Amino acid sequence: MLFNSYIFVLLFLPVTWGIYFLLNSKNQYKTAQFCLIVASLIFYGFYNWHYLLVIIGSIIINYSLALSAHFLKNQSIAFLNRGRTR
Repeated sequence: MLFNSYIFVLLFLPVTWGIYFLLNSKNQYKTAQFCLIVASLIFYGFYNWHYLLVIIGSIIINYSLALSAHFLKNQSIAFLNRGRTR
C-alpha cells in the first residue's frame, strides 16, 4: 500500500482517523495511541510482511534502550557529580 494509492486514501486513512478521533473524544488516549501503532504496523505489513519483523525488532530494541537509559539516569548523574564540590 502506498500513500497515494486509492485503498490508502479512500479506506485506510479515513478509517484510521475515524477510530483515532472517536477514541480521543471518549478520553481513551492510550487506546487511541495503541490503535495508531497497530494501524502503522498494518500499513507497513500490507506492503511486505517481512518488513514487519524489522520494525518490530527496532521497536523492541529502542524501547529496551530507553528503559535502560531511564533507569541508569540517576546512577550516571550521581557518578558525574561525585567529584564536584560546591
